[in-house]
Amino acid sequence: MLGAAQNGGSIGALPPGERDARFIVSHRSEEALGQSFGKNALVLGLIALGLFVFGAIFVAVGVAAAFGYIQF
Repeated sequence: MLGAAQNGGSIGALPPGERDARFIVSHRSEEALGQSFGKNALVLGLIALGLFVFGAIFVAVGVAAAFGYIQF
């Protein structure tokens, strides 16, 4: 459930019209959060690249085998 800080310091329902707003509550600074998200994006990008290369090799071996260039 998403809430918003009220004037008295309590947390309550979001004001009307702000249902799509996203907030992150963290003990880390904005810069530290940005660095963390950047590192995570880099790691996930490298994993995706590795899986893409593996898939391309897998497809290339399959095509080569289908055309008789290699035999198993």
